[in-house]
Amino acid sequence: MIDITNLEPEKIQNKKENNTKNKIDFFNRVIQNIDEYVWKSISPDKYDKVRILYINLCNYIHDKFPALQFTRNICIDIFVYCVDEISYHDPYYEYAPLVAEAGKEVMEAIRAYIMQNNVLQDTHYRFTPLWWDPTGMLRKEHFLSPAQVRLLNITPARNSRLFQHPAIARHIIEIYLHLIDRLLEVQAFPKRSVIKKRIKAILDNQYYFRKRNSSFNNFLRYLLKVSENIVRNDLPSSRLTKVLSEEKEIEAIKNRLLKKGAMYFDQILSEQKSSLSEEDVNTFVSELEKRGEPVWPFVLDQLRKADPAQRAEIIGNLRQNQDRLYKELLKERYDLRVIALYKLLQQKKSPALRKLLTHTIHSSWYDSFEDLLNKTWDQKVYETLLQMKEPKRRHIILSKDELGQARKQFLDTVDTVNAFLPAESDNTIAEEKTKDEQATVPQEKWSLKNLVLRLLDHPMPIEQFDDEAAAQHTFSQSLIDQINEQYYDLVNDAILIADGDLVQIDPYYIDYVKEALHEN
Repeated sequence: MIDITNLEPEKIQNKKENNTKNKIDFFNRVIQNIDEYVWKSISPDKYDKVRILYINLCNYIHDKFPALQFTRNICIDIFVYCVDEISYHDPYYEYAPLVAEAGKEVMEAIRAYIMQNNVLQDTHYRFTPLWWDPTGMLRKEHFLSPAQVRLLNITPARNSRLFQHPAIARHIIEIYLHLIDRLLEVQAFPKRSVIKKRIKAILDNQYYFRKRNSSFNNFLRYLLKVSENIVRNDLPSSRLTKVLSEEKEIEAIKNRLLKKGAMYFDQILSEQKSSLSEEDVNTFVSELEKRGEPVWPFVLDQLRKADPAQRAEIIGNLRQNQDRLYKELLKERYDLRVIALYKLLQQKKSPALRKLLTHTIHSSWYDSFEDLLNKTWDQKVYETLLQMKEPKRRHIILSKDELGQARKQFLDTVDTVNAFLPAESDNTIAEEKTKDEQATVPQEKWSLKNLVLRLLDHPMPIEQFDDEAAAQHTFSQSLIDQINEQYYDLVNDAILIADGDLVQIDPYYIDYVKEALHEN
């Protein structure tokens, strides 16, 4: 007889609990293999669906292939394969890590699961979570090889808003990949460089994310920043596109190269220029405008570089509410400032703007400017605004009869004057008279010239002018006539006028008289 009174019950292991624990460990492992920035890139309305799909697919593969090790590389490819667009099923995008590490059977199982559950028909999953191509547009263009895709996937993420714009991101990536190719080509790395070995391993599909290396990651990070800066240099300056400081990064890159390789690197950088076209920049600006981003720095840069015809077109294509741009244009030169005054005064005729207008355009154009405000902006309006910097030219319109009558009166006046002039017999006097008639500004009558110079500086009261005439032993009107006669050949008109209590040079001819006096 067996005594069982002192026997303790044997603890039976709960397989269900053990399985649950394993499932939790597996769940945490596959979730952590996806970088945090990828999960954050998913919008809230899609987050739960993507997460559930990814976990279910990993569980399905784990149950079907228990011996398969879910490395970080495999998890990333499964995740992208799940949530990305259908174009990833093109053989061009056969992800080598899934084939090389997991085998073709795993790839076929993933495809079967996706096709069986019909998940790709749901548009919620049609987006790209990769940092270098958040819209998926670059991979749709098929300009990257699978090796280049692997290299970009291993590159540490760069938190730059420029990658949200495919046209700009493409140029950054092209420069980045070109720099790596050139460094390998010129053998810039030391013979035993870990960075060189890892880059070649990635390109040859032999690198599986199993070991992390901070120097390798930093090298790629610095090189990507330098590549981005090359593109930033060709973009219009703004808060979004300002050139970044890169001296420390370039120095760190050179420290990983041979001395000769560092010299090659400087040479390669000096040769690098982004191939941004005007269309790329315009597309970039349009995308910013659609997102509500400030685009006035880009438009300001375009206006500075454009010719008058292009400026008129750029201003005509602008959307409403460009007050910030117009305020910046007020600080520019005349041909840009007058655009801002025109646009702002169309909106509100404030005293400050009117005061600035009086210091910008010539006073003879004030009325014409007011009439111009009622017209729609076009090339002709801009051409008129450009003319307002100079005095408005007088347009005299005469009919043929009026012109003939004026000519007859002029000839009669000449005959009358000649009848009172004595005949000159001295040839010397005749030659001096001929010289006087040909001279633009008389040189021998210094008193008249000095008087004209003073009148150019400021108008003269009529009383002071009478004193000047008396000093010349003549009358005021006679002195005015003498000056006008001497300068008639210059402008074919009278340059000196008596306006009320002042005697002054006609404002319209001031520049002509100054130029003539300067030449003589």
